Amino acid sequence: MLSVEHYSRKFKLSFLILNISLIIISIGMFISYTFIKLNYGISSAKSLGIVFICSISLFLLINLVKIYLEYSKKMSITKNIVRFVDEKKYMEAKEYLEQKCKKVNFYSNFQMILYYLGYLELSLDNLNNAKGYFCQIDMEKLNYANAKIIASTIFLLGMIYQYEKDTFAINDIIKTINDKKRKILSLSKNNIEIDTILNIILNLNSSDKIKGIEILKSCRFKDMPFIQRYVNNNSN
Repeated sequence: MLSVEHYSRKFKLSFLILNISLIIISIGMFISYTFIKLNYGISSAKSLGIVFICSISLFLLINLVKIYLEYSKKMSITKNIVRFVDEKKYMEAKEYLEQKCKKVNFYSNFQMILYYLGYLELSLDNLNNAKGYFCQIDMEKLNYANAKIIASTIFLLGMIYQYEKDTFAINDIIKTINDKKRKILSLSKNNIEIDTILNIILNLNSSDKIKGIEILKSCRFKDMPFIQRYVNNNSN
């Protein structure tokens, strides 16, 4: 299994210190500018005002660049992975991601990388490797940008445990769904597909198991080998 690293704590701490320093400098400049303006007139405070504006501009620029770089990396990788998956070139997609992980650091997109690696391992029928990647995803870091990835991860983990008949793990997944489903749907603007796949896990572990299997046959993960086997083994 590939080790997927995000930026080191040292890097994130340095970035945080830089931001805090710029904020403190900007506040100090603003207070000094206001004091000098009130006591000595606007002409005396003019140069300080320029420095204040430059500090704010630098703070915004640094953060905009970070956001842009993260977004660009995410869009580029997503586009290429989707192309590989559409062409069913799962091994090529896996090799592409492995190369990216060796060359590129990720500040917040590593959850996406872990998800895609797990997805590709499942497509190649490597359940243990897939489970290893999915279990590294922090379900608590749930936000607007990753709600669909978290929902898909919960579903695929649930199906792996369902396939393996791991009752203890299934109960944990059901608890996770019950705890996070409302927030996931809220963040994803009540995405119908997300609601459907999460309900599949709940249906498979209730009196609606047949309904769950029928929905499973038409969901977007239906072509995964282990899901096909599960459906075949549990269909009447």
